[in-house]
Amino acid sequence: MTGQYPGRKTPEELGYDMRRWVLYSSIWAQNSTFPESQGTTHSMGFVGNAALFALIGLVYTAQGRLVGQTADEVCNQTGNWANCGVAVKRELQTKAPDSKRATDLAGLWGRAYADRYNSLRKAAHLERATPDAEKLFEAVNSHLNPVDIAKDKVEDLVLKRYLSWAATLAEWAEKPLSQALKAFFDSSETATDYDELRLMNDDLQKRIIIILEEHMQPGWKDKLDRAVTDALPELRRP
Repeated sequence: MTGQYPGRKTPEELGYDMRRWVLYSSIWAQNSTFPESQGTTHSMGFVGNAALFALIGLVYTAQGRLVGQTADEVCNQTGNWANCGVAVKRELQTKAPDSKRATDLAGLWGRAYADRYNSLRKAAHLERATPDAEKLFEAVNSHLNPVDIAKDKVEDLVLKRYLSWAATLAEWAEKPLSQALKAFFDSSETATDYDELRLMNDDLQKRIIIILEEHMQPGWKDKLDRAVTDALPELRRP
């Protein structure tokens, strides 16, 4: 079946509801590899299926709980990364946010993602082997030149902040980031839990970038890769 599925399109473009979109995401994952590290690749395989079923449960449970709550209200509750992701996705789908609101939503999700990443990192006892989300943010942010990112000076610092979130880096700078997070990505203790987080992040980041990319300079992905590469010595330090 490999190669018969279309590229990474939004659920609306495919005409899929949430259940079919989660299934589609899993199928796509099984025909890809993640992540790349020192010339090796790690197939999603069974782990992708386990994450699929877990994520379906998280999403449908969250949808029932979030009626009447805004994304801000949901995401300001600690320890609810899945609820936050569903609330952010709902607003991106239904309210057509402008670039300012899109970056606000990216920040809400970025904090929820960071909390979940940090908790998985701690549970797997990888504190000395991998940087936490705050260190990722600060190190990469210090190597990004906002003038090289945004078309408009009014938005340069906002977009610089967006690109520095661990959630954004995991989506758009996966290859250089994997050099700093090899122990995390290779850990069997985090595998399925991280796949759940990754599947939701993949969907949200693609929705967010549709809104933001027109405000960004051509070649912004290459500049982001370079910033992560330049930050690697700091990120590898205990």
